[in-house]
Amino acid sequence: MSSFPDAPTLGELGLYNKWYGSARAIVAPKGTKPEVIAFYEEAFKKAMENPEYIAAAEKAGVTTLYMNAEDTAKLINQQYEFCTNEVAKLWE
Repeated sequence: MSSFPDAPTLGELGLYNKWYGSARAIVAPKGTKPEVIAFYEEAFKKAMENPEYIAAAEKAGVTTLYMNAEDTAKLINQQYEFCTNEVAKLWE
């Protein structure tokens, strides 16, 4: 992050070579119809590409990244595995 140039990433420390940070997600119940998921994916993508949203996020110092449902699920699973398999070792 440009606001913390001297703080090493987990990758730079040799701990985790993928993105890891604070994330927010909108979720739906299991079994939600694919067309409903697709509607919300497109709506959030469009909103997050809006120049006013981008400017407000930058002004607030917030980094944003749109992810569809499939990519969000992959990220959540990767971070869950990292936390349960690696971070847990710190207390062993």
